[in-house]
Amino acid sequence: YINIPEIEAMALLMSIKLALMEVPYGGAKGGIKIDTNKYSRKEIERVIRRYTCELIRYNFIGPGIDVPGPDFGTEEWHLDLIRDTYKMVRGSQNFNFDGVSTGKSLGAGGIAGRREATGSGIFYCIEHILNDDAFNSLRNKHKLGYGIKGRTAIIQGFGQVGYYLALYLHRNGAKVIGIQEWDGCVYNPDGINIPELKAYFDDHKGVQGFADFCDDEEILTRECDILAPCVFEKALNKNNAPNIKARLIVEGANGCTTVKADMILQKKGVLIVPDIVANAGGVIVSYFEWLKNIEHKEPGRLTRRWEEKSKMLMIKGVEARLHETGFNVNLSKMDKDELRGGSSFDLVQTGLENIITIALSQTVEAAEKHDVTLRTAAFMTGIRRIYMNYLTMGL
Repeated sequence: YINIPEIEAMALLMSIKLALMEVPYGGAKGGIKIDTNKYSRKEIERVIRRYTCELIRYNFIGPGIDVPGPDFGTEEWHLDLIRDTYKMVRGSQNFNFDGVSTGKSLGAGGIAGRREATGSGIFYCIEHILNDDAFNSLRNKHKLGYGIKGRTAIIQGFGQVGYYLALYLHRNGAKVIGIQEWDGCVYNPDGINIPELKAYFDDHKGVQGFADFCDDEEILTRECDILAPCVFEKALNKNNAPNIKARLIVEGANGCTTVKADMILQKKGVLIVPDIVANAGGVIVSYFEWLKNIEHKEPGRLTRRWEEKSKMLMIKGVEARLHETGFNVNLSKMDKDELRGGSSFDLVQTGLENIITIALSQTVEAAEKHDVTLRTAAFMTGIRRIYMNYLTMGL
């Protein structure tokens, strides 16, 4: 799938996405065109290390220059290799070498929550659109109704993005009724058991043979409330768009809706949350990982114990005031888990939710103000921020 026009388009998309999320990166894209199924792990390692050396050679990579992150077809160990290669070449000159790549394993400087990040971000968009009172007019316009509980969802892809999206929907009362994977589909109108499917998928590297398996290639057009294409470009196109029945589409993959399909779906009154908003969770948490690497400390490491102590002091203060009024209560025996300070994972998740939902709200406001789609509003907002940045530099 990798070619020069693709890389150029994704770099532009990333620049606008980062501006929209107000994450202080410039935006870039790169990749290696290789069929990993044809090569051994050692051969892939040699390719990645040489790729990294060439980027170092021309000063194209570094914690303050360009920071590669994971995308389609990449795993943690690929990003670990980039970090390790950079460390060997420039580690003695750059104390912040851990920040040269993101999406790494925890042992190589990664951060808790990066693996879940993109799926989490998509879920937060869905949750806030359906549950937040601020979006009442948007829901009414697209006939969505209120609440996430009981809603039905179909997801394309059950990899890192699709799985975590499915898991969070499942945990919050929605029913994931359809999953499309490379070897077929899983469909159950009463809701798929996501943990069971995950265990099966990990064992068999696919969904074929699972209890609710079907080979329906048109599963994306089945009746549902929420549709999330999380794998391929052009997944929604002029051929299947007329038959799509979902009222809410959240784009988990980049470029998953063609221009023609977008026009068809807009005429049908479908609400589409565009990719540069919905799937920004990955790069947001990559930013958190980068901050961890250049600050050389785990999020919450200096504050977690103080949070626990401050909560206990507050509880003891409440107890004392109640005692003065004649009420003898003992709140100090609360479960320790209820009093604990925020873990690294907690802080990552709340930070992600904060950034992506602010961007979502700003996009919705711009769409209503200018009477345009969320996609157009997102591009308008991101491009304007880039323009204003150049303007302040006198360019």
